[in-house]
Amino acid sequence: MIQPFYRSKNLGLPLAVTTFGGWDDDAASHIRDLTRLQAHNSGRDVGLVTKHLFEKLSMLLQRGNGNLLFNRIPSPNLPPNIDGFH
Repeated sequence: MIQPFYRSKNLGLPLAVTTFGGWDDDAASHIRDLTRLQAHNSGRDVGLVTKHLFEKLSMLLQRGNGNLLFNRIPSPNLPPNIDGFH
């Protein structure tokens, strides 16, 4: 089992997300652990911190997916044989 990065010396932990934005159970559990720590350290409500973090992560994922798709649009200046369109 992978140790959460806040208990080990790792710099990060990969979190799995489905194509449509559903979080893997382990990923959601790690995020909830992070939000509990953040709420405890900041004195804010755990539910609110959790909601805001999931919303922020979801927006960042959608923005990243959009950028991937946008950057895949073929350039009109390329010769047809370079991008696979003949």
